[in-house]
Amino acid sequence: MTIVLQLRVDGVLQEPGRLDGDVHCFDLTLPARDIRLVSTSARPLDLGLGPDRRRLGVQVLAIGLIHAAGHVDLKLADPAFVDGFHALQDDCYRFTDGDALLPASLLPPWVGPATLRIHALAWHDTQLTGRPEPNRHVLDRFENLGANCEFAFVQRHASGASRIGLLTWSRMDSDRLAAALDAGFAGTGDPAQSKLVWKGDEYFLETAWLRTHTSVFAQTDAAGENEILERGCARLRLLRRKLLIDLAAAERIFVHTAPHAALPTALMRDILAALRRHGPARLLCVTDGAARPTFEPVTDGLHHARLPRFVGGDGPYDDWLSLCQEAGSIDDPRA
Repeated sequence: MTIVLQLRVDGVLQEPGRLDGDVHCFDLTLPARDIRLVSTSARPLDLGLGPDRRRLGVQVLAIGLIHAAGHVDLKLADPAFVDGFHALQDDCYRFTDGDALLPASLLPPWVGPATLRIHALAWHDTQLTGRPEPNRHVLDRFENLGANCEFAFVQRHASGASRIGLLTWSRMDSDRLAAALDAGFAGTGDPAQSKLVWKGDEYFLETAWLRTHTSVFAQTDAAGENEILERGCARLRLLRRKLLIDLAAAERIFVHTAPHAALPTALMRDILAALRRHGPARLLCVTDGAARPTFEPVTDGLHHARLPRFVGGDGPYDDWLSLCQEAGSIDDPRA
């Protein structure tokens, strides 16, 4: 049998203690703050295996945790599997993107030694020979904070998958963002404050603060719409909690774009101030319409960049990559 998966527990990488067939068994001590499933990864597109642009790590079929207090099987259908996990397929498995966070909310409050059992497979007999693109680790330091999906397209181009966040694929206007952050996006995911709308050729979920894609492209009946609404709201509640945790941790630089509109410096400062009510966040505001790319500090933890144009899903992304490489030097307020 071949080891295709490692674990990173609170920053420490470890090999499985043993293999039971394709089941990787890891010994760990609970509680652990951050448990990640780590592997090499590749895109089927790059390996001549079809048009799939997703970056795929391993195929996860089951996850179980054994402790003196008992045994629990994590349900892969749970919407908590978002950070580094692709959508559930065939109601029974998920692919990782090579660096997937095990949802802490699904782990029992156990203390002491435990064994984590993960049934994981390589895919298409490739043994995951694809090499991660170097740009991926540059862009993984950032997270989209609206106003649209521009930066999500950039991340997806670099790695085959964008970082999962509340505003990754959502519409969030600049003039409402500070207020939404001040309110902690209260009401997001509340069915009573949300509605499903069919627009063009896709369903959108409109909530108290934002409008987001559902990735449902076929109209359905009332029962189907209720299911889309219910699942969409559950996902938004989870992503709202994740955003607030990420803001407190201050491990990423948040990116806010303002296409085809001026973004006053006072509003940039208001957004940063709202972010910093949750933690020592860093903010990169990006506007378009410049003759050439520029990057300049506004104040501590706040930078303003200008690009000639935003590119959406069309590319090229060279200006964005250069910008993020430069922005990666923004001072960490935790230092």
